[in-house]
Amino acid sequence: MKMNKTLIMAGLIAGSLFTTSLAVRAQDTTNAPAVAPRPAAPRGAGNVEFLAKQLGLTDEQKDKIKPVLDEARQKQLDLRKDTTMDKTERQAKMKEIRDEMSAKFKEILTPEQFEKWQKGPAHRHPAAPATGGTNQPAAPGAASKQ
Repeated sequence: MKMNKTLIMAGLIAGSLFTTSLAVRAQDTTNAPAVAPRPAAPRGAGNVEFLAKQLGLTDEQKDKIKPVLDEARQKQLDLRKDTTMDKTERQAKMKEIRDEMSAKFKEILTPEQFEKWQKGPAHRHPAAPATGGTNQPAAPGAASKQ
């Protein structure tokens, strides 16, 4: 009987210590985030370094492409903030921005680089920051193979 009371008391003490430690951790705001913050620079198709690697750009081409990408990115961001247009108008304007950028790329890139850019993933949304995935839903019935 005395052993049961001792075990019960030990259990209650251990439980209260555990609960108290969880409460203290929940209030602690000095914990470092579990994941490091992402860099502010865009990655993927809208990044000059990504394009340089994919297309084999020279330093001169990188210097010429960066302002083109920056301008297109800013125009796209401004367009996304504009709530006065409907979806079809916004899509048409996005296409205009991409076409304008494509024309500028054609002047900067060699014909081989331009062709490679048009066929590659960088052409789909060249000024949009990469998100690590696509916005397209998977095909019905498609399962990932692992």
